[in-house]
Amino acid sequence: MGIKRIVKIIIAACAVIAITLIMLGITISTPAITVTGLGFLIVTIISIIVYVFYSSRKIRGYGKGFESFYQAGDYDGGIKHFEEKLDTLPEGVEKEQSAYYLMTFYFLKNDIDKARDLFGEIEFNKYEEYVLYYDILLDLYDGVVGEAKEKYERFMATKQPDLTIRKLTLKQLFDFVDDKVDTINLESDYPIIKDIVDRYAE
Repeated sequence: MGIKRIVKIIIAACAVIAITLIMLGITISTPAITVTGLGFLIVTIISIIVYVFYSSRKIRGYGKGFESFYQAGDYDGGIKHFEEKLDTLPEGVEKEQSAYYLMTFYFLKNDIDKARDLFGEIEFNKYEEYVLYYDILLDLYDGVVGEAKEKYERFMATKQPDLTIRKLTLKQLFDFVDDKVDTINLESDYPIIKDIVDRYAE
């Protein structure tokens, strides 16, 4: 059992004890029990705040790690770094984020097969909307346009503001695939996008 899971269990146990003591103290009109329950409740709230703060700092740290490799153009270094992360991290949002970054580097390196493998190995949950973009690209690359369009509709309905550029990219790709435009000029770090354009230009 991982440390994070143990911490979650302890926080949950404190919350249950706090509620139980408070309710018991009120029921039998015993202030001492109620105060003890309130003490447990305060401990629970502080623990949750500390846990959330620590987790968010750790996730931001992974983000900075991604940017340092990406800005340096060191895709191989990024792949090695996040492959090692996946081997050591327990299930959870940090592992999902590391897998998402690893998938991004695979696409940047045009290592399509390894990117595909991650879809079957990781439950992305929080990063599902981000990974959906890559899923659509793979469908277009494979010529599965019908499935790609269904996923495209879902993707365009997402509310994440940092997916705006990706939405514009996909709109241009689908306009080209559907012959709504004759030419397309997309600048992208992802080689797969050029491969897709070349495929549907034939």
